[in-house]
Amino acid sequence: MITAATGNEELCRVLENIQQKTLLCRSKSYELSATTAPVAHMKIYQALKKETKREARLAMREHIVFVRERLLASFKTSS
Repeated sequence: MITAATGNEELCRVLENIQQKTLLCRSKSYELSATTAPVAHMKIYQALKKETKREARLAMREHIVFVRERLLASFKTSS
């Protein structure tokens, strides 16, 4: 929804491509996403609602980095 709200078709296309690729990893990250995503998404939403760009950007970055690190860690433990 955030991406679509930008009106930037190229950004939407790129993120859709990334989303499709992340679905391949979903089985590894489902438990993590199910427990942490709602809180992270609410934090992003609240920042956007307040129109605090810096806070929204930071919340998005924290969420992405957290999930990426946990996903990479899960790959290390499963190999």
